[in-house]
Amino acid sequence: MLETLDSVNWANLSPFGQGVDIAAHVRLLLSPDATDRNRARTLLFSSLNADATIYDATAAIIPFLLELVAEEQTPDRVHILEFLYRLAETCEFETWEIVRLYPNNKLGFLRLVNDAYEKLAGGYEVYL
Repeated sequence: MLETLDSVNWANLSPFGQGVDIAAHVRLLLSPDATDRNRARTLLFSSLNADATIYDATAAIIPFLLELVAEEQTPDRVHILEFLYRLAETCEFETWEIVRLYPNNKLGFLRLVNDAYEKLAGGYEVYL
């Protein structure tokens, strides 16, 4: 599980930058310590959907969250599922807001949101 997590160049993806080890925080979602899992969730989930925004890092992390949810032994799976649901809602909202707020630069933003949405939709079997 999470074999390709370190192959992502997280430092180049917003909103994290160089200061946060995203791969370590994703792995902490599997920690036996509930406090560690909660801290990791708080950092990841609040950053990846800050102000109801989809970032390039959001789209990149979705496949790993789906991988965690697919494993029955993953602790606190319900929290990850709730976050994925919120991301799907954000994608829908963002699409309309982008068209309204950024008429001259909507294609770049729409591609980003579409990428996140497609990754979320790709996990439909996991949700069932």
